[in-house]
Amino acid sequence: MTQFLQAEHWPLEFALAGDPMEGEKVSGDLSMVRPSANGGVVVALVDGIGHGPAAAQAAKVAVATLAHQVNAPVEWMLECCHKELKNTRGAVLTVAAIDSSSGTMTWLGVGNVEARLLRADTLRPSAQLVLTAGIVGYDLPVLRPWSTSIFLGDVLIFTTDGIDRQYDTAGCANKSPAYIANHILSRYNKLTDDAMVLAARYSGIK
Repeated sequence: MTQFLQAEHWPLEFALAGDPMEGEKVSGDLSMVRPSANGGVVVALVDGIGHGPAAAQAAKVAVATLAHQVNAPVEWMLECCHKELKNTRGAVLTVAAIDSSSGTMTWLGVGNVEARLLRADTLRPSAQLVLTAGIVGYDLPVLRPWSTSIFLGDVLIFTTDGIDRQYDTAGCANKSPAYIANHILSRYNKLTDDAMVLAARYSGIK
């Protein structure tokens, strides 16, 4: 499944590609992309622990909680998720808040939802988020968000652990988000868990 989305006046275009684990009808991997009050946008990818309906329910709770906190600092978003997920299986997740007014992105991840930032300008080094071990809803670690500059054309990629973490993005920086998401899913899906890829290109305020 690949879905390309671009909301008018949002500062990015994005695409999702994902599949539930073989034999399951629902996926425990869910995404969220929402505009924020500063003209920016919040991007998140959530992986409910395990797979099947219980994992999907945990992911739904996390996404709904994040959607209500898009104007808060990213660490507060995760703290709210931690409280709301206590009666579920819990989840791992990564969230990034893009502030278009300052051209910065603050990102934070608990668990193993990988996040990379590919630069449109190859002279600028790409970045990868340093993740912190834990499970939101059960074992929330000390939260240390990281901030970096984001430039027009840069591409943000999130992947759940159903995707081989050694996935190759060579030649992807100038491709469409839909191409990138489908490329990674089709080539690096481990087929042993739910899998999802979110690719988003920053286009700035229009």
